[in-house]
Formats: sequence, structure tokens, C-alpha cells
Amino acid sequence: MLLHFFPGDGGHCSSNILTGILKRWLTCRGNPSHHAIIYSLALSTVITNKTNNSFLLDKTYLDCIDEAGNCFILYTATLKFLFFNIRYSAFIFSDQNNKVTERSSFTNSSIIDNNSVLSFSNKNIGISGNWQSSQYPVTSLLYSKSNGIVNWNCHHPLAECTVNYKGRTFHGLGYAENILLTIKPWQLPIDELRWGRFLAPGIAITWIQWVGKNPVNKIYLNGKEWNDPQYSFEAITFNKGKNKLVFSNSSSVRQLKFANHFSKAPFLKLFIPKGILNSVESKYKAATLFTDVSGAIHHGWSIFEIIQWEH
Repeated sequence: MLLHFFPGDGGHCSSNILTGILKRWLTCRGNPSHHAIIYSLALSTVITNKTNNSFLLDKTYLDCIDEAGNCFILYTATLKFLFFNIRYSAFIFSDQNNKVTERSSFTNSSIIDNNSVLSFSNKNIGISGNWQSSQYPVTSLLYSKSNGIVNWNCHHPLAECTVNYKGRTFHGLGYAENILLTIKPWQLPIDELRWGRFLAPGIAITWIQWVGKNPVNKIYLNGKEWNDPQYSFEAITFNKGKNKLVFSNSSSVRQLKFANHFSKAPFLKLFIPKGILNSVESKYKAATLFTDVSGAIHHGWSIFEIIQWEH
């Protein structure tokens, strides 16, 4: 969900990364698309008043899994920090045999929302796709203090999607969201973060948990919020235990320290506290069974992550 700062693999740099330091460290190849549109929520006056001009991370996340377990996770983001203005895009592909491929580029992606169809395209990383329909959208201001905000906009929690990659077209259920941070991530009072989503025909479940001084514990089923989820690595229960998600054959999609996100721009680590660089992100996909209040069982796929936060 949040706090994947930079892609750690591949990489191209756009010509509008403006600082001399960045030009020294990165080899520029290609130009960014000047037509990228980052889909995000029109923010309220409360958010506007709490914007911190020294830091802004505006990130769109998209994913798609087909019935066989071919899983795509895509990111595109803008980061404004100190005198840096950086745009990047990345994807992770975990195929049905759990082989993982990653690519990234310091370029814009084109994201266009047209009549509930969200289109993503980036020629530099060789991938495109469409996310159609946007049932059960939810938004939440997860954090709002004098030092900034975290605004979450889950605009496509359940979508029919197609992804085009290496001459193949994959079809499945997909998800898309936007996260906006104006607080520096290392200032967030979080010790552990959990995020995930489960999709099946007609069923969209998304969960967010922050453990720490500013606890958050939300789970949404088709747009309805509960605040009582209980977590283990194998399962989640909520709605007083009446609803249950059970994960099977969970496969690691990525596990790495935050410091590895800066492998293509290592100079940026000079500006970030060492503690946060030691935080560990673990991301998984899993075939999942969801039992609803009637006892009916729904088969689908989950993508979820656990981040151990260091300060």
C-alpha cells in the first residue's frame, strides 16, 4: 500500500529530474510521458490546510491476478522532497510458478480514468493494462496532524482487468488505489503495518492495520467498514468472527529492507534517517477462501504485505 519509496530494479531516469546531484548519479535514457494523469481524490479543505510543502508522496498502486495465479503489481508515483522532484514507475510480476520479475523506471506512467475504466501504460517498463468498473470505492483520512496527512483513496477495489506484458494478455480481477502523504514516512508513529486485499466475483475486501501510537485497524467488505479484524499469518477474522479469510500456499512476492529501494539512487539515503532504512517489507500472494456470514465460501486471491517499522 504505502511506503514503497523507490523501485529497486532496472531503471531509467527522466530528463525532468532537475538536480545536479541526480544527474551525476543516474544515467538518463528516454523521456517521460508528459500526459500522465495521477488519479487521486479531490482533497477536502482539511487536507489542503495540513499540506506540508517540504514533503509530498503521491502514489498510485494497481494489481491484477488471474485464475492461475499470475500476479502483477504496478506503481507510479511523484515524490517531492527538499530540492528533489522525482517521478518513478515500477512493476512486479509473480507468475503462476512464483517466479518473480521486477522492472522500474524514473519516468511517468500514463494513467487515464475514463468512465470508470482506468488505463495504465508505460513503454519504458513494457507494460500496460485496463481496470474496468469501480464497485464499492472507499476513502479514508488515515492520519491528520500538524506535521502532515495520509489520505487513502481506494477508487477501484474490485475491477475486471487486463494486463499486456511481453506479447501476452492476462485477464483477472484487479484493484487500484491512490495514497497521498505530506508527512515524512519516518515521522509516522507506526511500529508495524499490515495491508491487503482479497477479490472474488462480487466480493472486495481490503484491510489496513497500523500498530503503534496512532493505531488504525480497518477492514472493508464491499464498502462497509468494520474495526474488529483479528490477524494471523494464515487467516483474518472480522465482524465478531462471523467473516473469515483463510490463506493457503502463501508465496513471497518480495521481501527486502527499505534501503534496497534506493539502489538506483543511493545518494538519497544521505537525507533519510538510518532507522527507517532498516524497515523490512514482506509482500505475499495467496489463494484464499472467504467465508461470509451465511456460511457460503468464496474462492479468490489475496495480495498482502507486512512491514516491520524501524525508527
